[in-house]
Amino acid sequence: MSRGEHRPGYKRPRTGEPRRVHQHFWINTLPAKVRDRIKELRAEGKTWEEIAELSREFSPKRLAPSVLHRWFDVHVQQPARRPELGDIEKLASLIADRIFERLKELLPGRAA
Repeated sequence: MSRGEHRPGYKRPRTGEPRRVHQHFWINTLPAKVRDRIKELRAEGKTWEEIAELSREFSPKRLAPSVLHRWFDVHVQQPARRPELGDIEKLASLIADRIFERLKELLPGRAA
């Protein structure tokens, strides 16, 4: 297959969808100040096209809008949407406590 072609049935991951296979983004090989600048520009409300244009000033490589968008989604937005493990543990504990209390009500004398 030539570059840009995919096997039959392949669907590229869309915004918000995690990758099935962990692949590194070459943006991660750039200096941290380049990645921080991308985040700053996005926080200022710049579009991906505007950031790609401005990236010529602060990045050693040309940054395509599609690459910027996908990198930002995977490394900034998706992790921000994931609940913290501690929150999940607290929720699980709360659910278990409520189930145990309900069992005590339904089966008096059986639940210790």
